[in-house]
Amino acid sequence: MALKVGNFNGRVSGGALTTSLSGTVGYQIQIEYEDSDDGSIAETWFTIWLTEKTREMAARSFAALGLTEKQLREPGFLDAEAGDVITGREIAFSTKEETYKGKSSIKVTGIREKNDALGVSPSEAAARFFGFTPKPGEPATVEPELKDDPFESFK
Repeated sequence: MALKVGNFNGRVSGGALTTSLSGTVGYQIQIEYEDSDDGSIAETWFTIWLTEKTREMAARSFAALGLTEKQLREPGFLDAEAGDVITGREIAFSTKEETYKGKSSIKVTGIREKNDALGVSPSEAAARFFGFTPKPGEPATVEPELKDDPFESFK
């Protein structure tokens, strides 16, 4: 299945330093996600480019991976340790269609912390906002519990 345009949740399956043909250094992560067509696990990748122009986006991306500025300042951390630290981390990612030299493809445009509202109905997303937590394996239906004060649990 081909990657689609949209917003998705995924899990990091690894990461490593990389260099472009022009010499720009980046940190490439592999992302596993559930194929919406058949439920199988598919994989894509995203590169965090380390340039002055992308500095803020890189900082947000590394923060979404759970990495700290202190870790990133350690020589050798990205090369030797970061891949192990981020493997298994749940994240959200966005995709868009890009055309390069007449060839179109879907690419990951950014990562952020996992979004529990992705892939659920607007009703469930609203319920989660107010504290609903579905149990693993159970359908995400919310049966209202009537109380004297409907916002008692939020106090």
